[in-house]
Amino acid sequence: MSYTEMFGFNKNGDAYELADISNAWRGAVAVWNHLYSKYFGERFPTFIGTENAFEKLNKAFNDGKMQEHEKIALITTYDNAIIKRENFQEVIEAFRKFEAETSLKEQSDVIEEALKDENCIAIGWNQTSVNGDNWCNFGGYDEEKDESIPYNLNSGEKHWYIFKELEEENHD
Repeated sequence: MSYTEMFGFNKNGDAYELADISNAWRGAVAVWNHLYSKYFGERFPTFIGTENAFEKLNKAFNDGKMQEHEKIALITTYDNAIIKRENFQEVIEAFRKFEAETSLKEQSDVIEEALKDENCIAIGWNQTSVNGDNWCNFGGYDEEKDESIPYNLNSGEKHWYIFKELEEENHD
């Protein structure tokens, strides 16, 4: 069964595995389904028409229809999203406030544990384990060592910080 992967980033910026949350369908897809149903009265089209569905969700996000905790939950499901340590508590609270049958409460427990580890400076997600790519192998492959290279926040350009995005959205 697929799972949602959570990754920590240490003080050097390197990714490491933080947790696996069982059943990826309880993660991003459950968030999308809940918000799509709430704001558009229908189920999120999982396989066909997702581009238009994401456009609609983004419009609801940008039009100010969504509550702040819903925005936070939604934006953490997007590819390459990262939260900084300074925002861990905000995400914990948003996830716990989200009123749907999801794995967000389990994810908030993982973030709460990460708060106890001063070496964890950021967290990122891979919403479904079936794609094979994640933060632990985004950095490439070391042929000599025969191992994947973890992504590094200090040198990589693939990531973006969700609260920077939210801040910019709130100032527009």
